[in-house]
Amino acid sequence: MRTMIWKEWRENLKWAVLAMIGLSMAEFYGLYRVDRNDYMNTGVGTLCSSTFYMATNFGCALVGLLLGFLQILPERRRDQWAALLHRPVSRDVIFFGKVVAGVALYLVATGIPLLACVWLVATPGHFVTPYVPGMELPALADLCTGLAYYFAALLVALRPGSWFGARTLAIFAAVHLSFFVNGAGYFYTVVLAAGFMSLALLIGAWSSMSPNGSFRVCSWPAKIALLAVFFYGLCGLGDIAKMITSVGNQDDYTGSYYQITREGQPVRMTTNSDLTTTLTDLQGNVIKDERYRSPGSYDNFLRENGVTNTIGEAHPINAMDYYIHFRDLYFYITKIETNVGTGPVRWFYLPKDRYFLGVSFLNNKPVKKADRSGFKPLDAPLEPFSLEARGMALYDVPVLLADENVLYVVDFVHETQITLSAADQGKIYGATCVEYKNKEGTYTKLLAMAFAHEIQVYDLKGNLIATLPYHQDVDYWGSIMLCISPGQDRYFLKYGLNLWRRVNWDERLSMPGIIEEMDAHGNLLHTYELPSSPRQAKPRSWPTYVAESARSLAFWYGDLAYQKVGSWLGNQRLADANYNSFHKYMEGTREMAIRNTSYSLIFALITLIWARRVQFSWRRAGAWAFFVLLFNVGGLIVFRLATDWPVLVACPSCGKKRSVEEETCPHCHAGWPAPRNEGTEIFDSGSHRSRLAVTS
Repeated sequence: MRTMIWKEWRENLKWAVLAMIGLSMAEFYGLYRVDRNDYMNTGVGTLCSSTFYMATNFGCALVGLLLGFLQILPERRRDQWAALLHRPVSRDVIFFGKVVAGVALYLVATGIPLLACVWLVATPGHFVTPYVPGMELPALADLCTGLAYYFAALLVALRPGSWFGARTLAIFAAVHLSFFVNGAGYFYTVVLAAGFMSLALLIGAWSSMSPNGSFRVCSWPAKIALLAVFFYGLCGLGDIAKMITSVGNQDDYTGSYYQITREGQPVRMTTNSDLTTTLTDLQGNVIKDERYRSPGSYDNFLRENGVTNTIGEAHPINAMDYYIHFRDLYFYITKIETNVGTGPVRWFYLPKDRYFLGVSFLNNKPVKKADRSGFKPLDAPLEPFSLEARGMALYDVPVLLADENVLYVVDFVHETQITLSAADQGKIYGATCVEYKNKEGTYTKLLAMAFAHEIQVYDLKGNLIATLPYHQDVDYWGSIMLCISPGQDRYFLKYGLNLWRRVNWDERLSMPGIIEEMDAHGNLLHTYELPSSPRQAKPRSWPTYVAESARSLAFWYGDLAYQKVGSWLGNQRLADANYNSFHKYMEGTREMAIRNTSYSLIFALITLIWARRVQFSWRRAGAWAFFVLLFNVGGLIVFRLATDWPVLVACPSCGKKRSVEEETCPHCHAGWPAPRNEGTEIFDSGSHRSRLAVTS
């Protein structure tokens, strides 16, 4: 084994070094490139920038494929493979010697560039963005995915057969893993998925190393691994087809929404399928005033400021936990944006450490920090915000950070911080910087805090300006937006459905709403009921129908059971999915179950008839039919590609087709006839006895 590993290392080290150089250049470029189209990561993404993700996504996969192919394909030509197999070692020693050396070379080619990039980011002075442990996890996920591509290349290179068939499905199985990794929210799910796929590909490649690599003679672990690889390879092809059909096929936005004019009149704006806009009042009368129809009409409407999305102790929601994604930059760090600049210092909020860090533009090193006690030097004792602190407005000036009943107003331009205590009001359910256009035409900022019974408006110095009590049931209408008139004498509360209410986004947009108009003392002046604005039903496209109908019963019912168990265990995300599947969209769930079950039964019957026609035994045909029943049309395609089809010839006795592998015909039960004498036989049984008699 040691000799085999050293041989592979010595022969392929040059390819690993070349791959390491190429990947290093791509990753360094991704670190330093500023993506102007990525607003959230502009200039600060480093390890979490879209360009760096592209380098690790495609780079690790390409390195894995190249190393896997270069280890096998050069030795498969000119009988070099036969010379290798005739060495006095087993095939297992040869295979695992290649695998150990190949994995080591892959880790050298991909691990060293990643370690260099992490060192660059983690060492102060190279980038203005501070390093937070965990920012390297997305790149590690891509490194694990690239390992699956390495094993896929081994399987493709070792497996006999045509290149255009089951052989290449291994690469598409790795492609499906890449799609999953880019959409997964948790790092541990990526590691589990990459480990499962790599193990299946490794076992499949190992089975292809045997003298007879046919599917039927494989061990049961190898059969299961190959079936998984083939099925997920079809899923990878489906992912690519879905991506291609979705390009340029976006549905036109059609629907209505409400805005408030500067005069305080609610109006309904309807976007038509031809992208024209119709403006009407609440009674349906068309408004033809050009002030509201011209391209620059935005300034003639009051700016809406979202104050809270949910109110109520019984329905807590933490958006960071609910929509968590380990590839998002804000999961590790948040850049503080200002329109007027903060001098030579750029500020960041570190959510895990719960404080603000200032980094100098001059030397890219931390110089200041801000915690719950205010701004202070870097070496001063840290007083982090509490665990309950959550960012209410981290992309505005001033920045708002809310505790249970304390609001921290942090001004990074003047480096001041004020604290607004609301102990007598209870929990803060939301806060925002309210921006409105005054009579002079300039924008003014105020602060707004949402409590259980009212919204309070303050100026930037913390002085109370207005108190706006709710006149609706905020347990239902708990999503509230605030608009302020130019004279700051009228306040408008626009109510929407509470975020925790289990309603999808399209229905939420089409539901009716309420607008309340009040003065600064909270006196109710008007209440406007906003009629519902049903959205146009989107026709189901044929790719969508095919994708829905091709779902496997195993995964479909397994997912429903997973939602049910997760709901019983108290998982909020799975509880919402379970509610949608079994209550809100029960009709759709029932229709999907009937359709998928019907198609699976049809394909299973086709498989059973097909298998019997090619002389499969009832046991073997039944096993394949059950597999297709579980995996729908994907299982049928796997059955066609994976199974070893017997050679059928005409029976000499009855003329019907029979397998050359069976001793008797399944139709007439006749055996194979004796071969005809052609005169080229060396000994005949009769002549042999005559010769013996003469000799005696």
